[in-house]
Amino acid sequence: MHDNSNKEQVIVITGPSGAGKSTLARKLAVELDCAAVIDIENVNYMIANGFKEIKADNESGLSFNKWNLAGDTIGLLASNFLDNNYQVIIHGHVTEELISSIENRVDITQKIMLLPNIASVVLRDKTRGNHLSMGEDMVRKHYEYFLTSGWNEFIRVDSTNEDVSTTLEKIKAILGR
Repeated sequence: MHDNSNKEQVIVITGPSGAGKSTLARKLAVELDCAAVIDIENVNYMIANGFKEIKADNESGLSFNKWNLAGDTIGLLASNFLDNNYQVIIHGHVTEELISSIENRVDITQKIMLLPNIASVVLRDKTRGNHLSMGEDMVRKHYEYFLTSGWNEFIRVDSTNEDVSTTLEKIKAILGR
């Protein structure tokens, strides 16, 4: 495990598609003294055959199935950045398996979930363009995932009626900045 004695931070930001994770992570990185941003999705796409085709309820899509490998890779990246005096912001869709694998390498100092209301998430998805849009049915299923009870360690931030700057200020307050 990495020594976090000199106030190094590893921050995980998660939430449903369209919650603002990527935007917030980039803006937060600018606000921190020296920060690296790790996008979970980018790491997932590095893993050949990490996605499998799924078909259920007349829908098809891709499901990622290499969470341990992705988490270990993210943990190694984070550890390297910490060793070079960077604070680390990890953002994207997380699972317990991914978090556990990351924590085998580094201590996560803050876990934050952006959770605007479902109507906002559906609307945001519609404005993302065809290459990023999930479609309303999938957005609703994805949103339900974040309402389950397995998220007790995450601080929930409702960004429904807020702009990015206001949400950023909330996050900075959580981080004590």
